[in-house]
Amino acid sequence: MGRRGRIAACALLTAVAAIAPQTQTASAGKCDPSGQGPTYANVTYATAPNGTPLQMDVFVPPGGSRHPGILVIHGGSWRFGCKEDVWPEARAAMARGFTAYAVNYRLDCEGNGLCGYDAPAPVQDLQTAMSWVRAHASTYKTDPAHVSTIGFSAGGHISFRLAENGTIGGTRPNAIASLSGPATLRLECDKNPTGDPCTMRTYYVGCKLKSCLPAWTAESPAANVISGTSPAFVANGTNDKLVLYQNAINMTDALNAKHVVNTLCTVKSGKHAQATDDLTCQGNPSQTVLQAAFDFILAHD
Repeated sequence: MGRRGRIAACALLTAVAAIAPQTQTASAGKCDPSGQGPTYANVTYATAPNGTPLQMDVFVPPGGSRHPGILVIHGGSWRFGCKEDVWPEARAAMARGFTAYAVNYRLDCEGNGLCGYDAPAPVQDLQTAMSWVRAHASTYKTDPAHVSTIGFSAGGHISFRLAENGTIGGTRPNAIASLSGPATLRLECDKNPTGDPCTMRTYYVGCKLKSCLPAWTAESPAANVISGTSPAFVANGTNDKLVLYQNAINMTDALNAKHVVNTLCTVKSGKHAQATDDLTCQGNPSQTVLQAAFDFILAHD
C-alpha cells in the first residue's frame, strides 16, 4: 500500500473505533491487515496544539494481575504512519505479558491528522504518553514502576531520545528497544545528500545539515548518551539502506562509553524495522529479533 493509502486507512480506523473495551478486527481499515484490535481503542492521552487528540490503543493481557507496560512506537520517517501500524507488535507484547500501548504522536508533514511539527515534538509527545501511562496504570493493569518502550525506524529514534532524557521513573522509560532506529542523523546525508533518507531527516530537524549542524547533533541519540540512559536493545540490518548499520554501532559505542547496559542485535539482512521482527540476531538463532527485544526489556526494566 502506498503512503497516502496508509494515511487514509489510519484516518478511517480512527474515525470508526470506539474508546470502550472491544474485540475489533482490522477490517475497519488497512493499517493492520489482520488480527484482533485492542482492548481499548483511541484512548486520548493529550491534545496537540492544533486541537487534535493524541491517542493510543491499549492491549491488556487477560487476568487480574498487574503487568509491565510497554509503549509501542510506529515508524514512518517522522512524517506518516499511525498506531494501527504496530498492532501486530502490540499483540505480540501482550502475549509476552506486557500491557502494550500503541501510540500516535505528532508528525512533520503527513499522516494521522497531527501535522506540521518539527523536532522534538514527537519526543515530547511520547514523554507525555509515558507520564500518562504511569498515572493511569491501575486502569490498564499496568505496573507503573515498570514501563518501557519499543520503537521501529523513526519510532526507534524516539525510543533512543526518550532513554536519554526526562526523569527516571517518570518520562524516561525503564528500558528501551529500537529496531532500525536512526542514532546519528547525518550518516545517511553524508552517504547520499539527495536521497530520500536524508530528505526525511531534513524534514524532521527542520533545516538542512550544512546550515544547522548543531540542531542535527542535538537530535542524534548517539551524540547525547548520558550515564543515566535507560538500558537499550539496539537492532539493525547490516544492509539496511534506510537506516545504515553504522547507526547501531555508533549508538552501542556511545552507550558502552557511559557504561550503560545494552545489547547489539546484528541482523544479517537488508530488511528494515518491522520487517526484521521474525529474523534473528547474529549469534542468537533460537530467538526472533522481536522475542529478543522483549526478553531484554523484561530483564532490564
